Amino acid sequence: EAEKAVLGSVLVDPEAFNRVIEVIDSSEYFYKSAHQEIFNALLLLTERSENIDLVTISQVLKDKAKLDEIGGVEYLDSLTEQAPIAANAPYYAKIIKSKSLLRNMILAGNEIVELGHNTEEDLDNLVDKAERIIFNLSQSKSKEQLTHIGDLVHKTWKILEEKEANKGQLSGINTGFADLNSLTSGFQKSDLMILAARPAMGKCLHKDSQIVLEDGSIKTIEEIYKSKDSNLLTLNSNWKFSITKPSDYIDDGVKPVFEVKTRSGRSIKTTITHPFLTIEGWKKLGEIEAGVKIAVPRKFEISSKEKLRDSESKLLGYLIGDGCLLKSSVEFTNINPLIQKDFIKAVSDFDSSLQVKKANSENRADTFRVSKNQEFIVEQEQVLAELKKIVNATSDFSYRKVQRSDKSSLYTWLDFLGLTNKNSYTKFVPAKIFRSEKQSIALFLNRLFATDGWATVLTSGQAQLGYASVSKKLVDQIQHLLLRFGVLSSVRHKTVQYKGFDRSSWQLNITEQESIKTFIEEIGIYGKEEALSEVKSTLKNKKYHTNNDLVPIEIWNLIEKLKGKESWVSLAKRAGFKSTSNIHAHKRALSRHRLLAIAKALSDRDGSQQLVDIAESEVFWDEITEINHLGLEQVYDLTIPESHNFVANDICVHNTSLALNLAENVALKAKKPVAIFSLEMSKEQLVQRLLCSRAEVDSSRVRSGQLHAEDWERLGEAMAELGEAPVYI
Repeated sequence: EAEKAVLGSVLVDPEAFNRVIEVIDSSEYFYKSAHQEIFNALLLLTERSENIDLVTISQVLKDKAKLDEIGGVEYLDSLTEQAPIAANAPYYAKIIKSKSLLRNMILAGNEIVELGHNTEEDLDNLVDKAERIIFNLSQSKSKEQLTHIGDLVHKTWKILEEKEANKGQLSGINTGFADLNSLTSGFQKSDLMILAARPAMGKCLHKDSQIVLEDGSIKTIEEIYKSKDSNLLTLNSNWKFSITKPSDYIDDGVKPVFEVKTRSGRSIKTTITHPFLTIEGWKKLGEIEAGVKIAVPRKFEISSKEKLRDSESKLLGYLIGDGCLLKSSVEFTNINPLIQKDFIKAVSDFDSSLQVKKANSENRADTFRVSKNQEFIVEQEQVLAELKKIVNATSDFSYRKVQRSDKSSLYTWLDFLGLTNKNSYTKFVPAKIFRSEKQSIALFLNRLFATDGWATVLTSGQAQLGYASVSKKLVDQIQHLLLRFGVLSSVRHKTVQYKGFDRSSWQLNITEQESIKTFIEEIGIYGKEEALSEVKSTLKNKKYHTNNDLVPIEIWNLIEKLKGKESWVSLAKRAGFKSTSNIHAHKRALSRHRLLAIAKALSDRDGSQQLVDIAESEVFWDEITEINHLGLEQVYDLTIPESHNFVANDICVHNTSLALNLAENVALKAKKPVAIFSLEMSKEQLVQRLLCSRAEVDSSRVRSGQLHAEDWERLGEAMAELGEAPVYI
């Protein structure tokens, strides 16, 4: 009946055909074969631009020898007699289309049933065929009709007139980003906008940025990108570090980079959008300035498995400090008889076939040269076997062929570590030290500080430990190694006079009380025990100790929220402070132990655990001193799952989320539907990030559950907004 109604309406009012073919454009939608032939005849007349009436339609069917097949002119005449109002033709056309789709569903179902009974063909092929049947069915639902450009020109002209009338206003959807709006005039209907970026592209690091790995070794981000395999450090929501593995390794090409320098002597080169962790949450470099304090590691818990022999640790410390490795033999210069004796014994323990002789030197200090004992010179194969036995060669150790020469086994070993032919300016800590267990590192540092290190009490009464070198790389590496023990230090540039010329030197200072105590107890300085004893005594007897391991002053904002209406005096009393009349709220930064005391006093308040975590954290708050533009440099990026941060150049850095911010703006402000697809995060993680962004709550507090009342209120409001937003994940 619907098919008759459509065909009859068109025969009565040919103009109705234009509205009909917008719904059904093929005779395949008709069930009755006679109706299919009539519809095809109508299409042919339309293509010829001929009039549609009983005479023309009959002639077309007659020419195709189909007139009698459809029932003759009488049947066509009956269609006109039963025709409803022509205006209803599109409605009946929709009925025809829907019934056609239902018939096709039945046919498709029968085909799939037949496939299910096919036990001979491969299962994967059968599933593919079934999928194709369903796909073809779904594709038949919607087909775009060709439109003549003449109709579109008039429509486009109207759009141009509207834009002229609204000059200067956004014609599309507000993205929430002014610069992006100026480029696009907002997101336009039917536009395909491609955000040309890999995950976290905004937070790029300079190619030489150094990253500490799970075993303690250090690689540049460029090396990690090339290897595509690394386990590295990340900061968790409880302010403690753990091991993570990147989910993506990205080459971001050449981009403008900025160098950030800190009070402790650290530096890192990043793009302007790279976030750094402040006490108030993660902030992009472009949003912070000199004076802001950022989180850097104060202690690394590394489970290194390699172990150096004691003699190896000692010799590396001595020779990197006071050794000469520019000649074919190894030389060591020092004036302390105790250290001289210890050095000679270490050489003997390293290889009993070596001999140490005092060399003729113009220097005031004694110089000792290490060489092979002639009595122990053997054939090449025997030497090679002896060397492997002495140094406990591992799979990564490959000795060069040993010829009959004056080069000792010690020189050969140092050459393998890359330490030979290095002068004072180019000395460094070999990779083997970083992969070694804590005990070996402590012994290495103990002997290294015995050369150019010191322990002293300044005239001001300030206790200080330190080390100096003209090698910047060496001093930076020492600063990093000290973090394995939780020892905080700072590096300062100095200009010193040498033979009438100025030359650069770098001085590492340890002044923080707990760090000095830890250094004395776990590392020490060989041959300078008396000086260490004096420093220790000074710390014990001094009432006030300089402490630079402080929590940024902004922490008072959180404390004030947690205490509520309670007075500062009352809180100070409950925290056990000796002086309670003025605890310098919002005026002075807090030490860790004072913050912990306050946190315990507020333990019954929601969010107090966050104070505990910060007080007991593994981060140190380092002040930014300089931010300088360097120009275009090669940069790389790592995508970190869940925690979205990692440690580079001993500074905590984080990811960004531009795409999610765009989605949030479009869905909540423009009220337009948004679909989000992610291969990186789960649905729950995406929603959590959207909630944190909308509520302006630090995601680390959400992950740890350390939320206070105001956080819950803001998250509740954000949840209500997002719950009604047209967002689909």
